[in-house]
Amino acid sequence: MEQDPEKLIKKAEKKIKPGFFKAVFSDTNERLEKALNLYKEAADIYIFKKEYKKAANCYIEVISLQEGLKMDEEILESYDLLINCYEKINDFENIKKIQDKLINIYIKNNEYSKAAELIYKKAKNLESDKNKVQECLNMYQKAYDYYEMDSGKNKIAKNKVKCARADLITLYNIKEDLSEAKYIYDEIGNDYLKDNSNEINKIYAKDYFAKNVVTYLAYDDYTSGKAFLNKYFDIDKDFRTSSLGKYLMKFIELFENCVDNNNNNDDSLNFDNISFEFLKIIKNNKIIEKNWLSEMLKKIKIKYNEIEKENDLDDDDLR
Repeated sequence: MEQDPEKLIKKAEKKIKPGFFKAVFSDTNERLEKALNLYKEAADIYIFKKEYKKAANCYIEVISLQEGLKMDEEILESYDLLINCYEKINDFENIKKIQDKLINIYIKNNEYSKAAELIYKKAKNLESDKNKVQECLNMYQKAYDYYEMDSGKNKIAKNKVKCARADLITLYNIKEDLSEAKYIYDEIGNDYLKDNSNEINKIYAKDYFAKNVVTYLAYDDYTSGKAFLNKYFDIDKDFRTSSLGKYLMKFIELFENCVDNNNNNDDSLNFDNISFEFLKIIKNNKIIEKNWLSEMLKKIKIKYNEIEKENDLDDDDLR
């Protein structure tokens, strides 16, 4: 096998632009297919050498040739390989351009689930930019709409997109949409609980219920959080004895002790200890992301500290 990718590229260029006699006496498609394979071979070598930018340039040529040869299925695979190269060098601008092209191709081919998945990935990449929050929310809604248009009706994928939208709303405390986020967690949790065809659905139900309770603790009051937690305990008997249920109850007890000025020296009812243990038990959780929970716990602690401060002021008044 030729080990010099630059020589392979020069051979490919000669196949694409041959001399007069070769152009006249050779089959055009055959020449272009050979050129295409030479570019692929060069790309493989560049990837092995971790020269991803050069590999990406080869795939651009491959895609151009595939378009000319009407190789529609192969083009999609090449776009995926091109995205992989750009991901290696964090070229997010080019990734976005390719994703937009692919989305249009998928929509044109009525492959709505594939379009939805790419829109979801695009939104995920934008989430960390506070200036793009509304754009992300719109993209999640669009991804959900495309999943709805797919005859497959992938429930897991749709729930993933809805949950991503709710997570973004709660992370950035978008007040006008908080009710929607809580409704999403509650709705999906109940949906999974009703569909008890397998054990994983029961686990997912608890996860979504936990997210709703956490949201109430972060933005409303602990009494509302307790009301929802007790409601979930009533409809899901296993939730009360689960690790999630126990730690959520500890948060409630912590708030109650604080309000009642009950100076409990029990380390298990220390806010930081509970938070630390809570993060540990969701380490590999597929629904409750650690980053989301970490941020929400910070918001819960702010509310807890506010109650402590109010109690301290009340004690001063009594003196």
